[in-house]
Amino acid sequence: MKVYTTDRIRNVVLLGHGGSGKTSLVEAMAYLGGITSRLGNVTDGNTISDFDKEEIKRQFSISTTLIPLEYFFSTDRLGRCKGEHSGCTWLF
Repeated sequence: MKVYTTDRIRNVVLLGHGGSGKTSLVEAMAYLGGITSRLGNVTDGNTISDFDKEEIKRQFSISTTLIPLEYFFSTDRLGRCKGEHSGCTWLF
């Protein structure tokens, strides 16, 4: 893995209501960014951010997931939070 200086690291958080497509957006960004070779689907239970058995069974996120994404000459860390008010409290 490449080493980046702090001026090249960004933390990006995706916030939204439950079912608004945060997990699908992260999945598409990871696919387009070359992190995965396939586009996962929440319904199929094969996304990179919902890997817990309970998340797969319920088809929604239970915990926050950080996904590293290299974009040009910087790195972004995507925080995908669950769709309720307590979802990202640990980030702040």
